[in-house]
Formats: sequence, structure tokens, C-alpha cells
Amino acid sequence: MFFRHAGFPTGAEPASDLACAKVMGAWRNRPGAFRPSSIVNISGMSYGSLSGPAIEALNRGSALASCLHNTGEGGISSHHRCGGDLVFQIGTGYFGAGPLTFTDHVALPFQAGFAEVYQTFVAAGLHRDVVFAGSGKLGFAPEAMAAMVMGVDLLNVGREAMMAVGCLQAQRCHTGHCPTGVATQSRWLARGLDPKDKSVRLANYVAGLRAELSRLAQAMGSAHPSLVDPSGVEVRSADGRLEPLLKAVGYGPEAWDARRPRATL
Repeated sequence: MFFRHAGFPTGAEPASDLACAKVMGAWRNRPGAFRPSSIVNISGMSYGSLSGPAIEALNRGSALASCLHNTGEGGISSHHRCGGDLVFQIGTGYFGAGPLTFTDHVALPFQAGFAEVYQTFVAAGLHRDVVFAGSGKLGFAPEAMAAMVMGVDLLNVGREAMMAVGCLQAQRCHTGHCPTGVATQSRWLARGLDPKDKSVRLANYVAGLRAELSRLAQAMGSAHPSLVDPSGVEVRSADGRLEPLLKAVGYGPEAWDARRPRATL
């Protein structure tokens, strides 16, 4: 993936606090409509799958970073109530943990799946009214920026958030014997995870990703990732040529037009 820098970058300092470009709930004038204060938020990871201290670290870190924390499927616990704003997950939905064949080859990768979803909303004329949240290995700036160029408004990170609070990918989640106390209900193992310490690391990760996205957008001549010109993001095709990302993922003329950069948010 390649990003074309602008002849005249914005010159502003990268912003570690980066709000969503849309107001959630503005469509149909819903009561309580608000603009999420962070484009990077914490994806759903359930209490029960994760230990109490891990959930507490995620919630405390969300409060420090002023981002949203999805509860996951395990409901609300006292560990969720440490100051971070919560998104309630209703229903069960598929999750990232599973056999390798399933995680790698069942269902669609993010870009293929979101391209179909976004174009469906464009065809219905609803793409500007809906706030799109994307997840699925979007925890690093290049992949995150590509998702936003495709139309994503909010990024939800899971794996990187777990690593920030101590996960070292020991691949023992299913055994209940996670050596770092993240994916376990063993009090003996979980006591090694200090929520106050790990929450700061999580907040630093979220702020760092926002700053990197801001820096990348500014290098491309835009004040916000949602304003980046999609034609400036390219990938190498099978024949070795560079082509626009939106063409590579199959966006039709209507979706291309919908992604035309706006002057302001």
C-alpha cells in the first residue's frame, strides 16, 4: 500500500486527539446524538474471556484516552465501571478467537466485506447518514487509513488493545492459563496484571495511533483522515502496476463519487 504525499502538506502538528467526522445519531434527530471524541476505540472483548483486571485496564485506558469501550458479549461487570464510556454489545455476533482456518479463511477479509456493505448503503443513499465502525486488523496506521479512505468513520481495535495490556500471544486463551493474566479467570495468574499500569499503556497506544493517522493525513494535504483524497492511496496490482485502492476493492462509479474529498468535515 502506498500513500501519495501532497506538494503542500498542512504543516500543522499531528493531533493525538482526533474526533469522528460524523455526529452519531444526527440522522432522524435522535435524542442524545453526539460526536465520538476518538476515531480509535476499543473493540468488544468479553469479561469471562478476559480477566477482571484486563477488562479494568481496558476501561481505565479508555477513560484516559477519551475513547469508547465495547463491553463485548459477557455483559457489564464492576470491572467495566472505571470511568470509560461504554458501548453495549447486544447479541452474540462472531468473534476473532477461533481455529486458525476459521480466522484466516471463513467469511470475508475486511476490505472485501466492507466494500460490499458500503456500496449497498451508497445505492440506498444512506452512506452519509450512517456512522460506519470498522474492525479486523486495523490497528496500524496504513490499514486504518485505507479503511477510512473506503468510508469507515470509526476504528475498533481488539488484538492491539489486548497486547497493550499485556497479551504476548502465547495462544493459551482456550486453556484458561494465559501466562500474563489477560485471558484467564485464574486469580493467581490475573493478579500479575496491574490495571493502573496497563491502562496507561493502552491510552498511549490509542493516542499514538490517532497521532500517526493525523500525521499521515496531513502529509497528504488533509486536516483529518476522513478528508483524505482516495486517489492518493494506491496498491500494487497482480501485473505489478499501481492502481487506486478503491478500484482494487471493486468500488463502482457511485461509490467513487461518494468518496470524493470534502473541503471540511
